[in-house]
Amino acid sequence: MEPTGPLPSSIDFPLVEHPEPDRFKIVVFGDPQPNDLGDIYHLAHDVVDELVGTDAAFGLTLGDVMADLLNLYPPYNEVMGQIGIPVYNRIGNHDINFDVPGDKLSDETWERTFGPTTFSFDWGPVHFIVTDNVYYGGGGEATGGGYHGEFTAQVLEFVENDLRFVPPDRLIVVSMHIPLTSSNHGALLSLLKERPAVSLSGHTHDIAHQFVGVDQEGPHPDTHHHVINGAICGIHWLGSPDEYGIPHAMTHCGSPNGYTFITFDGNTYKMRFKAPRGPASDQMHIYAHTEIEVGKSAETEVLVNVYFGSAKNKTEMRVDTGDWVELKREAREDPYLAKVIHPGHPLSQVTHMWVGHLPGDLQPGGHTIHVRTTDMFDQTFTAARVFRVTAEDR
Repeated sequence: MEPTGPLPSSIDFPLVEHPEPDRFKIVVFGDPQPNDLGDIYHLAHDVVDELVGTDAAFGLTLGDVMADLLNLYPPYNEVMGQIGIPVYNRIGNHDINFDVPGDKLSDETWERTFGPTTFSFDWGPVHFIVTDNVYYGGGGEATGGGYHGEFTAQVLEFVENDLRFVPPDRLIVVSMHIPLTSSNHGALLSLLKERPAVSLSGHTHDIAHQFVGVDQEGPHPDTHHHVINGAICGIHWLGSPDEYGIPHAMTHCGSPNGYTFITFDGNTYKMRFKAPRGPASDQMHIYAHTEIEVGKSAETEVLVNVYFGSAKNKTEMRVDTGDWVELKREAREDPYLAKVIHPGHPLSQVTHMWVGHLPGDLQPGGHTIHVRTTDMFDQTFTAARVFRVTAEDR
């Protein structure tokens, strides 16, 4: 675009030395997506309040910081700014201008507020690449947005040129909005196949870990780790409000709304999910009947939703002081979410659900299901659920 007025001869600003150690932590947010100013206050009191004073180096959002109302960018920034750390944002399909004919002008409001939609930066020994993979084909909001996931030639050229200046052993973190495999992921992964890399997305309001083939002839076949990071709005801030006025907004996969801490150490990383206003130990829930008739325990199913679990988790169960038994990972709907999901929203087949059955010899009385899971980062989490076996003649 042509300048709208006289340009200054220079723009001068200081550079201040800032230490960036090899080990540091960031906080990652999927889809804040406020529908109105009230949802921005939900964001403030559900998520931001507890992060004030965090030791995370910076925050990273994964798109849909709005739900189409772009005039809410200023109050969103005012709330997120209270965390007290830099927050790097990327554009989502609900952050674009729908009243333009195509992709070229769809991000002008975003750029005026946040800056470029594709950029990179280093923090300590890690290289971060923020990409725009939302391509708007026109048609307006009435057509469902007319968008699709795509790394355009311009974005791919940026990534290719950017990586020429990055040492080959440096960890690359690529963030996007639409999940990797819903875009032309092969073109992006071909640029990363000889490097340690992980990628992050939002968009689906689910949590999922995908292990994607980079190049069968390359050094890392089927090992690129892509994380669909869930949503801090859950299912669009919908659901009955609690005593603090914050909606009960689970995600489509039955996990709580939440965010992720990633800790980097050199070119390695570990991830840990956090449910807002809950303890750090809240990493799963167990579904089983509270009351079971004696003799029917062997046919009683136990479901365990490990919120941030992946195919690389090992999940085990025991009852009381019995032996640990490994559970089977199996795609299921979450039965707790089925009770509270807002009408019109789908239940996902949860990729982080484990299934087992109770022992068949349980006697009448109180019992406890114990569950432990160890993830791909060697972190072990535990949970318990109490139930009763009742006698036939009670």
